[in-house]
Amino acid sequence: MAGPTLVSAQALDTLTVRVTWSTDVKLVDPTAADDALNPSNYALAYLTTPAVTPVVTSVNAVSIGTTAVPTQVDLTLDIDASPGKNYQLTATNVVANPPGDPTPGVPVVTFTAYTPPVPRGRRFDMYSMLQSKNRVDDITQDLQNLIACWQDPVTLLLARIDTFSEIVDYDLCPDSCLDALLYGLGNPFAFDMTDTDKRRLLAVLVDIYMQRGTDVGIINAIRFFLGVEVTLEFYVRDDCWEIPVDRLGGPDITGQSVTADVLSNVFTLGATCMFEEDDPVQFTTSGTLPAPLALVTNYYVRAIVGSTFTVATAAGGDAIDITDVGAGAHRVWCLDPGTAILGPGVGDESWTYGFEIICPSALTADQRAQMLSIVTFMRPVFAVLEAIWEAGVQTWP
Repeated sequence: MAGPTLVSAQALDTLTVRVTWSTDVKLVDPTAADDALNPSNYALAYLTTPAVTPVVTSVNAVSIGTTAVPTQVDLTLDIDASPGKNYQLTATNVVANPPGDPTPGVPVVTFTAYTPPVPRGRRFDMYSMLQSKNRVDDITQDLQNLIACWQDPVTLLLARIDTFSEIVDYDLCPDSCLDALLYGLGNPFAFDMTDTDKRRLLAVLVDIYMQRGTDVGIINAIRFFLGVEVTLEFYVRDDCWEIPVDRLGGPDITGQSVTADVLSNVFTLGATCMFEEDDPVQFTTSGTLPAPLALVTNYYVRAIVGSTFTVATAAGGDAIDITDVGAGAHRVWCLDPGTAILGPGVGDESWTYGFEIICPSALTADQRAQMLSIVTFMRPVFAVLEAIWEAGVQTWP
């Protein structure tokens, strides 16, 4: 027998027909004359009148997961096939893969066009809506045929109207509607996401809101967006919750070593500075602080460059003129409450409030930024603690 034959054709919707071949067919190049992906190898003809004659505009291979099905293709039509009408599909030139008989077959198969589902109780038969006299007088059935021509577009139009509700269904809506659905839910995560990830987020965003302010919520949100399993270490003491004050790049809460330069008025740390502009700090020393600094006095970080910074007596102020380097070992503390997002190595540390987030592996800069954004939204209770801390209350009850 010459070439592969068609086993069946099934209308998946008004614009798509799935074709099944008797054997594996060539699925390589949609421009090749003998390839099953070439749309010019397929032709449709209606068997039931009245009906339109669609043209196959493209052919796609069918896959189950990531595995291609070598015996099936999906035909895409240029216009909707007439619902419920019978069609004949003819395929020419297509050869088997690997090649068997080198002579292509001319397979033919019939199928019924897709009929959109109709809601229960709806009956919209235009011909039956005519007065009985008009139907009785329609001896030649010309009127019936004319109404039948109108019936198809009306049926398709009603089907389009029925799908309007899908716009608010994150599983069914067009990709173009996803951002609007996220906006409607107040999506706080301004990340670049694929359309698939947007649908995933729509499915869980309400649950994320419900877990906001909990340690489980923070862990789940980080897992959802970054695929990273983290643990949280809260700074809890016997009878109080003490907010850590160090945010200079180390896991301890004892401040960081710092040296002063009288020529440039710059302070230098042993690690990259994790301060932000105008963070309040205090200095301690084993001897004498660099002049004119004083103990138990707030200063404000300015001009951060790498591991260096200057300090001012007020936020936004000018750098203090350092007149000597002092004596002994000096340390600096940040009074803005902070704690670490810790990965392996100082370069993988970022900072948030009230607890450590311990990561099992190194983080990229984008991952750290996303994690900080997630935690900022998911930790409303810590925002309150931050305000209390900045008001001067460092422990409680």
